[in-house]
Amino acid sequence: MGAAAGLANGAFGIGGPPVILFFFTTPAGDIAGRPSIIFYFLVTDAIGLVFQSREGLVNWQSAWLAALFVVPLLTGIWLGA
Repeated sequence: MGAAAGLANGAFGIGGPPVILFFFTTPAGDIAGRPSIIFYFLVTDAIGLVFQSREGLVNWQSAWLAALFVVPLLTGIWLGA
């Protein structure tokens, strides 16, 4: 799953489909799949943000907007649960 997600993300910029298939084909299925996918994407996005910041691609305006939209993001996750 990790190699397929890495290959898909590097080649096409979409690493999610292998991860989604992996989590929804496990015996836990929907119960553990949805929260695991949410956590996976939050962590990979946070890691990507660190690398973008290191390369100077994040400025104060984009950091402020990201912080502003964290509240609706977490609210949506909570409501979806």
